[in-house]
Formats: sequence, structure tokens, C-alpha cells
Amino acid sequence: MTGMIVFFHRMQFCAMAVIVIVIVIVIVIVIVIVIVIVIVASMLGTSAGFARGVQRIAHKVASEKVPVAK
Repeated sequence: MTGMIVFFHRMQFCAMAVIVIVIVIVIVIVIVIVIVIVIVASMLGTSAGFARGVQRIAHKVASEKVPVAK
């Protein structure tokens, strides 16, 4: 009887682990898609203003983190 309980507990843990792994994979896929879209957009030059805005934001963040850059 105790073997069955342990088995069910293990199944529950496995289910939680699988859910966490799936969530992580989905997040990674979304990040990769966003990066690819930004790269393609900047390469095509169709949204040069958007790419410039992203670069400006990135530069601002970098300069804020490193005061020596000024």
C-alpha cells in the first residue's frame, strides 16, 4: 500500500517538473523569436526607426549601469 502512495507522490512531482520545463521552454522560444524578429527587422531596414529606438534604449541602459562610460 505504501508503495502505491510513494508512486503517486513521484508521479505528482514528475508532473510538476514537466510543467516547469514546458514553461521554461516556452519562455526561451518566445525570447528567441523576439531576438530573431529584431535582427531580421534591422537587417531589412524596414523598421530602421524601431531598431534605432532599441539601440538608444540599450545604450541608455548600458550608460546608466556604467557611469565611467560618460
